[in-house]
Amino acid sequence: MIENTTRETMMNVLAGLINPVMRFFHDEYPYISLPSCVATSYSDHIQKIESFARLLWGASFADENVLSWDERKHLINAIANGTNPESNSYWGDLSDFSQLVVEMPPIALFVYRNIEIYNELDIHAQECIARWLYQINTVQVSVNNWQCFIVLVNNFLRLMGRKYSEQSINTALDNIEKMYLSEGWYSDGLTNQRDYYVSFAIHYYLLMYHLYSGNQQRTQKYLDRAILFADSFVYWFSEDGSALPFGRSLTYRFAQMAFWSILAACEVPVNTKRLCKGIVLRNLHWWLNQEVLDQNGLLTLGYAYPNQLFLEYYNAPGSPLWALKGFAFLLIPQEDDFWHEQAVDLPLLDHRRLIRPAKMVISRHKGYPYAFVNGQSAGNAFGHTECKYEKFVYSPHAGFCVSKSYYSLELLAPDCTLAISFDGNVFLSRSHTQAVSNDADKQISVWNPAPNVSIKTIVLPDAPGHIRVHEIKTAVPFTMVDGGFAFPKDHGTTASCSNGTAIMLNGNCASACHSLVGGGEPIIINAVPNCNIQHKQCMIPAIKYHFKTGKYLVIDWFYDGENSVADMEESKNCVFNEGKLRYQGRTIEIENDRSYKRPYPVIEHIRKIKRSIRRIKNSL
Repeated sequence: MIENTTRETMMNVLAGLINPVMRFFHDEYPYISLPSCVATSYSDHIQKIESFARLLWGASFADENVLSWDERKHLINAIANGTNPESNSYWGDLSDFSQLVVEMPPIALFVYRNIEIYNELDIHAQECIARWLYQINTVQVSVNNWQCFIVLVNNFLRLMGRKYSEQSINTALDNIEKMYLSEGWYSDGLTNQRDYYVSFAIHYYLLMYHLYSGNQQRTQKYLDRAILFADSFVYWFSEDGSALPFGRSLTYRFAQMAFWSILAACEVPVNTKRLCKGIVLRNLHWWLNQEVLDQNGLLTLGYAYPNQLFLEYYNAPGSPLWALKGFAFLLIPQEDDFWHEQAVDLPLLDHRRLIRPAKMVISRHKGYPYAFVNGQSAGNAFGHTECKYEKFVYSPHAGFCVSKSYYSLELLAPDCTLAISFDGNVFLSRSHTQAVSNDADKQISVWNPAPNVSIKTIVLPDAPGHIRVHEIKTAVPFTMVDGGFAFPKDHGTTASCSNGTAIMLNGNCASACHSLVGGGEPIIINAVPNCNIQHKQCMIPAIKYHFKTGKYLVIDWFYDGENSVADMEESKNCVFNEGKLRYQGRTIEIENDRSYKRPYPVIEHIRKIKRSIRRIKNSL
């Protein structure tokens, strides 16, 4: 934990993040060119505008000790140049679905937060800024969290005393209302994804609108929904400050806590403020102890260390500066009791919680969340979506892996998912599954990796251990690997396979799996470097099967927790008899069909192939 939590101390933390970026800002030049050669789906020109604009999230929350009056004037003058069509530095007119729409809110916020400097500009400069921002009402904007940008930009134009569109605000709010689900959760557009965009985008922007609307009676429902959302979103956070690694845009890092930061700035009960303060400080502390800064002090592209493998195609060098949204709690004035209130630990949370709108069950163990996800099938075109949304379980204790290639298990890195191969060379990861049911006791899904192959999976969510049941129907032979939790690999890590169990140990930590039914072969996958977003080197315990044609039933157990024989044996205590599976007080009915075949041992399958090859050679 950051020991001294005064407002001054937190301002110094913010200064440590924005000052290195300011070194790349030239007086009144409305771009910031950060040292990187990364390309994105938008131009280098817009990359430089993005870096400049996202710096303004932090600059908007900074006081005069972080950014002097002269520095603010330089930034405002840069905005004036960037919005002036007659300037050589003009940012350009907006087009439909332009990335510039995303960068407008921090620009509008910074101008409003420095309205005195804006009012000192000449009339032409004032009008240029207002005219450029007003363009958001003249182009098509994606019907997802981007609708919030229309609301915020118009509201800040209103507060600046400039032309704005109340109709655009109302239409955008109507569109946002259509995305509301229940229990405080939104859908980010017409997708199956329920990720951090619900918290650090939709809720964050609506709470900012609540703070600056001038009509809080109208916006009270957004605050009410945020408080309702907090009741389940708190399950995503660990006691050590880490948070659930899940979904896209994870390079925004401590934007994970941005929701709690801006919620603390709203009028909420003292206990809620204390909870917010604790989550914000612990998450920020955890992040600042990871390898997230380069030699210039700039936030890198990556997660727990610099890593471009898992990035989205819209992640530019300045993209991680979205994390500065997390400093919204600095809007709370120095005299507020918040700065003297004690930051509390996480409340007592249920061992297992169904979050139905999020299509997940979260089980907690030793302060860590294990999120069992079912139904967030990858419907968008972002990279590695099957890795970010469709694994069986996610946890900050293990992180998750993204694939480098499909030509070996080491390159595929199939942690907490299924991988199959029809030829022994190319592997497919589980994706585009159909969710059958989502309950706190069990999750059922179906995967059809080929027209003549069906894999029905029943997951019994729990932590630190859980059970997966797979019912396979196939008209073609294939190999299947059931992957466990990724485990950091270093000089102290040991791994072994025996008696149907694969286990890895390192100090007080363990990751293991066991074939309960089906006689699978335990294996250890030495994943290639940098595929896990938290561990530079990792290994994955797994169970391997080979199926010929027919129907098969396999049951596997997976564990991620302490190196405790008692814990492992307790979490593995599963009874399957007469079509009934009993586990952790739950009884699950499984089709008791005697036509199930026993999976063909992979080792024996390889031996048969070798014997056949020898026979062919001998016959020649």
